Amino acid sequence: MGVLDGYDREFRLTDEHVRLVRALRVRFDDSAYDGAPGADVKRPYGNSDVLGDIASVLGVEPDLDPDGDGAEDRYSEGLVERLWRLHRETGVALQVVLATADFRPGLYRRRKYDSLGWERSGD
Repeated sequence: MGVLDGYDREFRLTDEHVRLVRALRVRFDDSAYDGAPGADVKRPYGNSDVLGDIASVLGVEPDLDPDGDGAEDRYSEGLVERLWRLHRETGVALQVVLATADFRPGLYRRRKYDSLGWERSGD
């Protein structure tokens, strides 16, 4: 039997994911249908400089020009890619912590055919 038998996905929740989830600005959006709570799309971590906010939440200093106008001026390409990857993964991280009520970093698995069936793995 394989490691994922009975599961279809694994996700490693890191301390960085937890810090980003905790920093999310949640609001109620009633612009369509009956509305729903969710992260502020324009300012998910407080300001419209999303990359700068991510770096601030994670304590990442600019590795190029700290006074640069845009992300391309302040952060190297590799760092920009890493920060955006963490931002995109925050959606899965949010699903994990809401489904498990667990903010502990570690490996989580999702049961097959159950998009919300995340549970902490034995690691």
